[in-house]
Amino acid sequence: MTTSTAPKSTYRELGLLAEGGMALVVQAVRESDGASVVLKRVRPPLCFDASFVRLFLDEGALHARFDHDNIVRLVDSGEDEQGPFLVFEHICGVDFAVVREHATESGVARAVARPLLSALTSVHGTCVDGRCLDVVHRDISPGNVLLGDDGSVKLADFGVAASRLKTDQTVAGELKGKFAYMAPEQTRGERVTSSADLFAVGVLLWEALANRRVFDAATDADIVQQVRHRAVPRLDDESIAGSRIEAPLADLVAQLLHKDPAQRPSSASSALSTLQTIIDNRGLDDGLARLVARAVRQAPRRDLTAIAPDVRRQTQRVVGLASADTILRRPAANNRVVFVVGAAAVAVVVVFAVGLVTS
Repeated sequence: MTTSTAPKSTYRELGLLAEGGMALVVQAVRESDGASVVLKRVRPPLCFDASFVRLFLDEGALHARFDHDNIVRLVDSGEDEQGPFLVFEHICGVDFAVVREHATESGVARAVARPLLSALTSVHGTCVDGRCLDVVHRDISPGNVLLGDDGSVKLADFGVAASRLKTDQTVAGELKGKFAYMAPEQTRGERVTSSADLFAVGVLLWEALANRRVFDAATDADIVQQVRHRAVPRLDDESIAGSRIEAPLADLVAQLLHKDPAQRPSSASSALSTLQTIIDNRGLDDGLARLVARAVRQAPRRDLTAIAPDVRRQTQRVVGLASADTILRRPAANNRVVFVVGAAAVAVVVVFAVGLVTS
């Protein structure tokens, strides 16, 4: 990755791809060679707030440490009259949320989970000068897993990741992520470890294999209660996915979804090894990338302006300085989360979070 103070003309912006509570993501073209890229910026007026700019720069510093085929590549960073920006490779395809809704082959879930766990193995093991950074993504969700037309699988968006590189570490009780993909300990505002990311992978796998949501309710408060207390049915229960799911895979997903983080796989590497054995036993290994590519080609491209409210709620990003108990005490009609800006300013923000790119 290179760092530059670039004039606006260095990248020609083509249009908004996604809008978050802290950032805007736009598709752009690099003027020097016409390469398609994705720009991420701090959104106004937060771009004038030093604390938010610092968080954004921390994201860039962390992302620059990653060098893995299954992590979206950061190719440049800089600053212009609009403020700082990060430049990522453009993945021509869709996110896993779109594919999951339209894929008909159960093998797609395995094909996506293997590179995702490979990416997390690298993320969780990232070290600098022999010191582990203790990175936790904290936002593993379908919209942040990007699938390319070529069958590639890329983990995106480290905007709320925790690591030792953060200049502003997570305050006790801080809540970051999406309710339906949070580990129980994350909803309580506890300090999370890499095990929380594995729980989210379990949710993604269960939903893709069962073709239904794991935690789904009318309000965010009810979703939090389900995450904490609802026993998730095994995938090899015929009432869930028929007899399509082999017992070893059902065992792995059940372990990933354990309420107690100590009972989940010891690491992403361990989960990956188990999944690889399952894939090998089914003879699927050689065709997984082709399976992803076919699913991407068959999936419709998402119109960001036409997302239904119920889908929007399922993919909200939540960032706040309170445990989920704050949400549980709110009236059902008001499901938004308090978003803390500095020590005194409080604003309510609901964010629609999608993958870095669609095309």
